[in-house]
Amino acid sequence: RAERAALDPLSGRICAFSFFSESEKVFKVIPEISDAAEIMLITEILDCFCIGNVEGSNTFVTWNGIGFDFPYVYKRSAILRVPMPPLCPGLSYWTKKYSRSPHLDLMQEFAGWNTGNTNNLNEVGLIVIGRGKTTRDYKTYSDLIVKGEGEKIGLDCLCDAELTYDLYNHLKQYLF
Repeated sequence: RAERAALDPLSGRICAFSFFSESEKVFKVIPEISDAAEIMLITEILDCFCIGNVEGSNTFVTWNGIGFDFPYVYKRSAILRVPMPPLCPGLSYWTKKYSRSPHLDLMQEFAGWNTGNTNNLNEVGLIVIGRGKTTRDYKTYSDLIVKGEGEKIGLDCLCDAELTYDLYNHLKQYLF
C-alpha cells in the first residue's frame, strides 16, 4: 500500500499540473508540502475546468484522465473542501465513457475502451511517435519540493502533456 500512496487521493497530494497546446505551455508546482499550497494549486486547476475559462479550448485531451487525473483532482478537492468555482462542472461532466468532448481520454480511445489493456503513455509514445516519457522517480518529488527544485516536477509534467498532445495530433487522422 505504501508504494501506491501517491496514487490514492486519500493519502496522496497534488503537487503539480500542466497544460500544453500550440499557444500555451504552462506548469505549476506547489512551493511547499502543505494543505494550503495544495488548495491554491487545486483552485487554479478547477478554474481551468470552468466552462469558457480556457481561451480557444473546446476539448481537454488527456492520457488516463477518466481513470486518474480528473477523479484525483475532484476527490482531493472534496477532501480539502476546496470551494467549487462558478461554472465549474462536477466530475461526471469530464468522465463520460465513449465521449470525445469536452474531454478526450486518449488512453481509452487507443485501448478501444478495454480496461484490461495495459498500454501506458511511455510505451505508446515510443512505438507510435518514437518518443517516450522522461525518466523520473515519483518518490523524490517531496524532496524536490522541499529543496526548492519543484521546477523539475513541472517540466516532467509538461513533457507528459506535450507527449499526449503530439500523440493526439498524430493519431487524430486515424482514430477520430
